[in-house]
Amino acid sequence: MRKFRVGLLTFSDGREYLHKAHLATNLRHQNREKTEIEATGEAQVIDGQAVVWDSATARQEVERLQQAGVDLVIFNYAIWCYPHLSAIAATLLHRPILLFSNLHPSEPGMVAMLARKEGRYWLAIVPGRIVEFDRESALARGWTVTPQWPIAFTKLDCGADEFLSRFPCNHIHGVDGDCTKESLAAGKILGIETHIFGSIAEDAE
Repeated sequence: MRKFRVGLLTFSDGREYLHKAHLATNLRHQNREKTEIEATGEAQVIDGQAVVWDSATARQEVERLQQAGVDLVIFNYAIWCYPHLSAIAATLLHRPILLFSNLHPSEPGMVAMLARKEGRYWLAIVPGRIVEFDRESALARGWTVTPQWPIAFTKLDCGADEFLSRFPCNHIHGVDGDCTKESLAAGKILGIETHIFGSIAEDAE
């Protein structure tokens, strides 16, 4: 009987110097997970030939796994990494995806994906509008942070004091359009506390 084919992709920090610094750690986790899965005797693991650290490796590894005929793909997070690489891979991948994370605080895995408040997951909804600059000004502002980051300049519907005192992370995921009602509904279904920042909070509540 044909064994279940499991693809295994490990994601790294999008900054090359940090990717190289943590490569051994990522490969150690990837090899351990491959060994554990294949020890069940029920699955063949097709692991990544490269740890995903930029858009090129994300596309390359997804294409290779799909050509190998995997039945599902595990996204493996051994260290902190930016979510856009996972988003690129998930968009291109036409297979079920399972997220697997190392939870030890010394190697925080998917800590950037969800924030906890008093031990519970919660969702921050921060409405705003994209602000456009001319190309020269946008590039100049972009170079004041890590240039590999996807950057959007946004005018938020909340004030700076509210945002800085309540928002728990050093980055935020941007979504096109108004998804406030859908996000509230998802939070209710999943039992996740939601917080709306800014002027529309009273209307939404």
